Amino acid sequence: HISSVRERIRVNGEMIPEEAVLKYLPPLFNMIEEDLSFFYLLTSLSFLFFKASHIDWAVVEVGLGGRFDATNVIDSSLGGITSIGYDHMAILGSTLEKIAKEKAGIVREGVPLIVGPSAAPFFPFADAVATPLKSFYDEENCAIARTALKYLGVSDGSIEKGLQQRP
Repeated sequence: HISSVRERIRVNGEMIPEEAVLKYLPPLFNMIEEDLSFFYLLTSLSFLFFKASHIDWAVVEVGLGGRFDATNVIDSSLGGITSIGYDHMAILGSTLEKIAKEKAGIVREGVPLIVGPSAAPFFPFADAVATPLKSFYDEENCAIARTALKYLGVSDGSIEKGLQQRP
């Protein structure tokens, strides 16, 4: 986030209202029996807000990704792995193969997976749909988003409108 942590949780492009943060955050502290990371706390807050907002779809970005990610508690209609790189090696592994294996923890049997060009070689199975190599990571991420939304049947022009409005 840039100005407010509320930027990280949005419904229909609108940040979570301060009132909702004040409503849902204190009960989370009362339920927690151990120290949670900032990401786990925000993930829990977002799930409570999404449920109360009766949303049809959510785009949920994983933290580091992998088997132990906070977002792994949800059922998904589609998965996506943008890239495999040498970030978070201390947690995910020292080789690209080990990192890919950890990130594969988000993959669910029977759930399609959209993968970026650098991730594609690590996921050569039938449910993985690779996007084309682009010259800039932002273009690759846009291609992944377009592919994912089209795969879900979203084709009412909102893809391009949303991409044009991104920060």
